[in-house]
Amino acid sequence: MEVFKTYNVECKCIVREGLGNFFPDDFPKLLAEASQYILEPSIE
Repeated sequence: MEVFKTYNVECKCIVREGLGNFFPDDFPKLLAEASQYILEPSIE
């Protein structure tokens, strides 16, 4: 993640501890949030 910050690339990492390679129960919500993050970047 630091390399992204170094080059001013906005990013977001979501980790669900202990989940392994499975989709979390709230995956549809996370997908919607990720899509919104990509399509509507924040203006700072």
